[in-house]
Amino acid sequence: MRKRKYYTPDQAAELLGVGRDVIETFIERELLDFVRRRGDLVLPLEQVERAKVACTLSEELGVNLAGVEVALHLRDKLISQQEAMLEFVDRMMKMFNEEIDRIEKGLDRDVLDGE
Repeated sequence: MRKRKYYTPDQAAELLGVGRDVIETFIERELLDFVRRRGDLVLPLEQVERAKVACTLSEELGVNLAGVEVALHLRDKLISQQEAMLEFVDRMMKMFNEEIDRIEKGLDRDVLDGE
């Protein structure tokens, strides 16, 4: 199945196996962010994935909407922190590689100079 970039609330509801009213409730409670494209309200794919988490929490685990909101907020923070950590690790790896290159060049120079 080819994934779309944007889904209407009806398409998202069908994809998740829930009623449109569930998606509308999530939007009204500001659990999902929508955009307008050509005048239509649509959900980006990442928001449909977020709706899936919200559905799992509410429908399968019995979490109320306030709990879903808290859980999604915590999930957002964890994802943000993970992204920040990955960026930090990437920066550190770049610095380490640059330092290794600098040391290796210095060693090569020492060998060539006969030390």
